Amino acid sequence: MAFPVRCLTIICFTITLILCVLVIPSIEIGLDQELSMPEDSHVFKYFEFMKQLLGVGAPVYWVTKGSIDYFDPDIRNKACGSVGCNKDSITTQIYIASTQSNITYIAAQANSWLDDFKDWSDTEKCCKYFKSNTSFCPHTMMSTVCESCYYSLIQEQENITRDQYYKKYLPHFLNDNPDTTCAKGGHASYAGGITYISDDNGETLIIASNVMAYHTVTKTSKDFIEALKYARNIGKNLTDTLNIPGVEIFPYSVFYVFYEQYLTIWQSALESLSYSLSLVLGITFIVTGFDAFSALIITFTVTMIVVHLLGMMWLWNITLNAVSVVNLVMISQNTIQTMAQHVER
Repeated sequence: MAFPVRCLTIICFTITLILCVLVIPSIEIGLDQELSMPEDSHVFKYFEFMKQLLGVGAPVYWVTKGSIDYFDPDIRNKACGSVGCNKDSITTQIYIASTQSNITYIAAQANSWLDDFKDWSDTEKCCKYFKSNTSFCPHTMMSTVCESCYYSLIQEQENITRDQYYKKYLPHFLNDNPDTTCAKGGHASYAGGITYISDDNGETLIIASNVMAYHTVTKTSKDFIEALKYARNIGKNLTDTLNIPGVEIFPYSVFYVFYEQYLTIWQSALESLSYSLSLVLGITFIVTGFDAFSALIITFTVTMIVVHLLGMMWLWNITLNAVSVVNLVMISQNTIQTMAQHVER
């Protein structure tokens, strides 16, 4: 190859290399779910209808892991969302996030079981227990069989605080089905989301609980990934708000398990390519008769090829995912033989 051609080749290669490095951060991550099926698939049509007609996204739960005394006034005020609660309470923070749904992907404010429990306990027709054994009685039962146990009445009869009342009658709230007479019954909305144990005195201790809201409609991989990312940010803020050692609040939604990998896909890709290029360097060093210069030249050239491929991914709108990372690693290995032959020449 003539010297001017060599210079021109190096200049062009260097310019394209710089351009590729500049556009690499702009490569989108994710995998279009519609690419994995034929266009006449019923699942493909299902995804299309979801994009066009779906009005709300998947439910998201912020799960509280760890034992918390929600009936302590200070802690309760950090979690509830009604009058008298903290301005930065858990429910309030989720509501604020829902007002910026274009950023947070939260469509509606959270349902607070603490607020509904309070309203339920203050309603005369909701809380009831059987006269015979004081166990839970549905509020639809006749008063001849059951006795009312709303808070004001129990406070007057037993002289207990609201915290003591909550500990005693939480199971009643979670067993009560809502209807037009008592709309705040917690069985339908909260029974499956609160785990508790009762001691010998009939007082309850909450082991785990959650707060539920809804995502906005998520259509693309970017939407799913951003929804997961912001839900985790909210969970971290909620954990800091409670500020209780050993207690963590983390988000969960049905699609998170499929998109968690993309939060660290760049780190995984760089690690995999680093291992691959290190292997290229080691193998070429041995194959070229322990010629360090040739091994470095080959490794550097393979690295530039990988960078150019990343640049082409941006140009052709190919997203970064597990499949493309595997292809990049395979390409870096397959170029060893060609590069070694050119160096030997």
